[in-house]
Amino acid sequence: MVRELETLFQENNLIINSEKNNSMSFHSKQIRLPSRPQTTSKNMGIAYKFELRFLGIYITEKLKRDTQVQSLTSKMSQVSYC
Repeated sequence: MVRELETLFQENNLIINSEKNNSMSFHSKQIRLPSRPQTTSKNMGIAYKFELRFLGIYITEKLKRDTQVQSLTSKMSQVSYC
């Protein structure tokens, strides 16, 4: 699948910044040892993340909201003390 995406980007003159790419697999909390496949792009390894921020929203591999709620709570407490 990664090769197909690379081909699509090349055909449309789009640039992939390999340093900014991240890999994540989603799973339920019942799975004790989830699969975390190695992903590469242009012979460079893509870093695996357990949580990341995408379009301003924190996403975890278990799709939990804890990190997002903590971030929003922190921001709201800063505003209320100003």
